[in-house]
Amino acid sequence: MSLFSKTYGYRAVLAKTLSALFFFATPYHSWERGLNEHTNGLVRQYFPKSTDFKTLDPAEVKRVQELLNNRPRRVLGYRTPAEVFRRALDALEDPEGVGASTRSRIGAG
Repeated sequence: MSLFSKTYGYRAVLAKTLSALFFFATPYHSWERGLNEHTNGLVRQYFPKSTDFKTLDPAEVKRVQELLNNRPRRVLGYRTPAEVFRRALDALEDPEGVGASTRSRIGAG
């Protein structure tokens, strides 16, 4: 059994456990992985296709990660992935959305 088959076999268990839906792109169908292919293109602006990632300085990889995570994206309404992620985390911590505004009104935040 291939790794893909094993992974796909666990899909139902993962979906139920995480309350999430999963989509598996067909192998070699790059058009089914638009975001992945776009992100690969962004990474390739910094690291050419021939780059051996095992030889890269971790600090350089971290620098490019920071640049990409703080680059506005049209698909995110010109917000950055970092902004969207932070807002999602904030919403999980404060689902009512009142914490930050309440804290600022009482001078605690």
